Amino acid sequence: MLALTSGLHIGIVYFLWVGIFNVMVIAQFWAFANDLYTAEQGKRLFPLIGVGSSLGAWLGSLRAGALVNAGASRLLVGGAILLGICIVLARVVDCDDAARAPAAGAALPTRSSKAVRTASA
Repeated sequence: MLALTSGLHIGIVYFLWVGIFNVMVIAQFWAFANDLYTAEQGKRLFPLIGVGSSLGAWLGSLRAGALVNAGASRLLVGGAILLGICIVLARVVDCDDAARAPAAGAALPTRSSKAVRTASA
C-alpha cells in the first residue's frame, strides 16, 4: 500500500506475489480440510466445496468489472480485510477441532499398549 501511494510501479511484483499466494492458499485449504474431516465426511463435503468454489469463480468474474473501477488502494484494503476474516475463521475452526481432538483420541489404543497385550496373551 505504501509503495502504491508513493508512485512506485508495483504491477509485476504484485502479479507474481498474487500468483504464488493463490496456489499456496488453495493447497493449504485442502490440506487443512483433510486434517479436519474423516474420509466419510470428506466424501460428502469435498464435492460441495468444489462446486462452491466453481460457482464463486464464475460469480466473481461477473462482479470483477465493477470492482476494477473501485481503484487499486480500495481493492488492496478490501483484500486485506477478506484475508483477515479468513484467518480468524480458520483459527476458530482449528481451536474448535483441537478442543474436540483429545476426547476422541483418548480411546484409541497406542502401538505400545497393543504390543503389551500381545506379549501377555
